[in-house]
Amino acid sequence: MATEHTGAPHPAAPAGMEKLQVLAADGVSNQLTLYPAGEDRAVIVLMPAMGVRADFYRPIAQSLAGAGWHTVTADLRGIGESGARAQAGARFGYREMLELDWPANLDAVRKRFPRLPVYLFGHSLGGQLNALYAGLHPERLDGLIFVSSGSVYFRGWHFPASLKILAMSQLLRGISEIVGYLPGKKIGFGGSEARGVMRDWAYLARTGRFRVAGSTVDYESAMQSFSKPLLAVSFSDDDFAPHASTRNLLQKLPAAAATHLQLQPADLGLHATGHYGWVKSHQALVERISAWLATQPTRQ
Repeated sequence: MATEHTGAPHPAAPAGMEKLQVLAADGVSNQLTLYPAGEDRAVIVLMPAMGVRADFYRPIAQSLAGAGWHTVTADLRGIGESGARAQAGARFGYREMLELDWPANLDAVRKRFPRLPVYLFGHSLGGQLNALYAGLHPERLDGLIFVSSGSVYFRGWHFPASLKILAMSQLLRGISEIVGYLPGKKIGFGGSEARGVMRDWAYLARTGRFRVAGSTVDYESAMQSFSKPLLAVSFSDDDFAPHASTRNLLQKLPAAAATHLQLQPADLGLHATGHYGWVKSHQALVERISAWLATQPTRQ
């Protein structure tokens, strides 16, 4: 749930920043942005929230790289540097992202860093999709990081906010069905989004279960066996991903070695964090993520 961010203005790109070209199996292209670290410790692949361009995360990606972690950002299908567009007639949803884009992204990262641990970092929708992918392909990554990410199931909010989430999610899905896509800019909710994405997202909001339309995979069952390290960070003033919604997502990964940090803005030295504030005012958060990563085993 997001207001679209264009990603500008930002600090100048660091020296050595690279673009990794990606081509999914169905021919959809994308460009990943690599923020290289000065040492080879691990790679973080950061996946955005709904409607948010990857370059919005440049400040925190730069800081993670400065802390010693190679960091890669990638646009979701239909957003930013993705070769697809979320428009009327677009025929993609969670399945295409999970079964076409995520494998292509990880292939590019593994080709560039064949021996390093890889952690998927997800914000909001990016975290949900990372969890689904991790359940299906745990062998391809070494852990998960969620920040401001949770299940959009409406019962993750207290009444009456829960009913607002339920009504809003179903209304947005309805608009996308009528128009053929979600015209987010026009209605003040994120950017443009494909009808299939809104269908999958609204189903989770209504039922509390992931349904990946068009897929033969039972993702709910697959997530049950994911047993690798997981760091989740949620904020007390995040109305779009409250602590309970993050707990609901973590419950789908019961075997994970999970750490859930339920923080106040003051814990990061901020007056407010919300759903996005941590991206730019991120130094204390980077320190916590770095401390957690430093405790994880290295790949042999």
